[in-house]
Amino acid sequence: MASSSLVYKASNMPFLIRRVLLDRGWSPARDGEDWRLYWKNGRFKKAEFEALAQREKDEEGSKDEEGRFRFNHFPHTNLITQKGYLQFLLKSCRWQHGAVYDFFPMSFAFTRYNDALVKKYFGGSDRTWIGKPPASSRGRGITITKDMNEFSKLLERDDDDTELSPTSTDAPLPAPTSAFAALSPMHTHTTARPRQFGDVIVVQDYITNPHLVAGYKHDLRLYVVVTSFFPLKAYLYMDGMSRFCTEKYSYEDMAVQRHLTNTSIQSKIFRKDENQFSQFTNDINNSIGTGDFGKRRARSFLSYLQKQKVDHEEVWNRIRNVIRLTLLPLSSIKIDSSSDNHFELLGFDLILTDDYEVKLIEVNL
Repeated sequence: MASSSLVYKASNMPFLIRRVLLDRGWSPARDGEDWRLYWKNGRFKKAEFEALAQREKDEEGSKDEEGRFRFNHFPHTNLITQKGYLQFLLKSCRWQHGAVYDFFPMSFAFTRYNDALVKKYFGGSDRTWIGKPPASSRGRGITITKDMNEFSKLLERDDDDTELSPTSTDAPLPAPTSAFAALSPMHTHTTARPRQFGDVIVVQDYITNPHLVAGYKHDLRLYVVVTSFFPLKAYLYMDGMSRFCTEKYSYEDMAVQRHLTNTSIQSKIFRKDENQFSQFTNDINNSIGTGDFGKRRARSFLSYLQKQKVDHEEVWNRIRNVIRLTLLPLSSIKIDSSSDNHFELLGFDLILTDDYEVKLIEVNL
């Protein structure tokens, strides 16, 4: 029988994570068997966090470092992994700390209650906006438009999507800072409906000057493991993915294959046009090197920048700073359990502009 220090309990564990654990001597827990690691793909429910916190208290002082149990989420990281919360949090930080938080595009929650106000102040501008469901993924429900009325139409739609709006979350929501509480109506409005958008669309100022490689728009997905928020301890993996659109960027043509880098979207389009597949592959391979479909290694992209006489080390330092500043606000929020028993794997989506500024788009669980 495996030692309990190498037994894990899992709910929808990704294949890669499972393989890594098995290769390192871990075993899945049998019914009733004690475990040292609990991995869950989604967030823990409030009752699960409470049960785990109680177990912490029961075992306090009885386990050494190797024997301590761990689980793969902190109770409050939904404040950055849910788009609605993230934009409120970083907006609050920008107001408190100034230009150091200018790495996040202007964003706001567009609701059926504030649509007239938003249209009054932003509807007449020549800006382009990108709207997203606050708790969705893989590019589902994204709209790019100059017309604010498009967002009103989306909210009026009687969508049968089963995803919950961010006004209802299984994870416990910690008491926010006073500035954050003043900014966030999600703390007072708690009625969720099983629709794709619920009552909220998270709207961002669309970045119209992205950095291009051979004419193609791309972003970066970089992975960070957080082992503590107080003090903040985070580890940035020195590689990741650069994800590409499969048709060349054009601000005059808002087709998704030119603007949205989500692999799930690009793969569907990619399979329909073999000529486009060949053109894109040849262009990107000649610039950066080979990869998997529309993805290339982030390290290959940084090498490409170096060949282009760009200060790639400065770009990397800017990336690290954006990640650090995004995580720092969570270090001021007290949680009701020991941070020693938590860790979190986060995926940061970032875009470079044509002048090599780093912009945060979202953070993924």
